[in-house]
Amino acid sequence: MSKKITLKSNFSNFKKDFKADTGLDADQNIELYIQYYNARISDYNLQINMEIMNDIYGLLNK
Repeated sequence: MSKKITLKSNFSNFKKDFKADTGLDADQNIELYIQYYNARISDYNLQINMEIMNDIYGLLNK
């Protein structure tokens, strides 16, 4: 059975965090917010990939 993955736009999800972390308004500093957003997404991707790799490593060493 395959798992269906649905993707949605979460571009504005980090605006509150951006404001708290930088003190800047994301809409007034869109270029900086894009960099912030990309860094957060890259970090999430790295964490997910590490979890997957650890799971695979665990399966291979059983």
